[in-house]
Amino acid sequence: MQIDANAQQKAAKIVGIAYLFAMAMGIFTESYVRGSLLVSGDALATAQNILAHQTLFRWSIGAELLTFISDTTLVAALVTILAPVNRYVALYAGLLRMVAVAICVM
Repeated sequence: MQIDANAQQKAAKIVGIAYLFAMAMGIFTESYVRGSLLVSGDALATAQNILAHQTLFRWSIGAELLTFISDTTLVAALVTILAPVNRYVALYAGLLRMVAVAICVM
């Protein structure tokens, strides 16, 4: 398989940006939102926090969706980068990562 250096460089930039974006969104949703809304062992207090901070809860849903979109972009770029090494292994790794994203969405 012939390696297109220009496509490889573009894909590498996309991977870097997608990783940074996914990490920022993940930190926002995991640390800030869940830390301020969830009360361990008390479902009623958690529900009251969500009702009191509905906008924050909705922002967290949007951030999670953006994380999944950036993760999908990341997979496509990684397959582009790794395909010249071994096309089938790159596609298989991409498939497994997309399965993980689909499980997280559920």
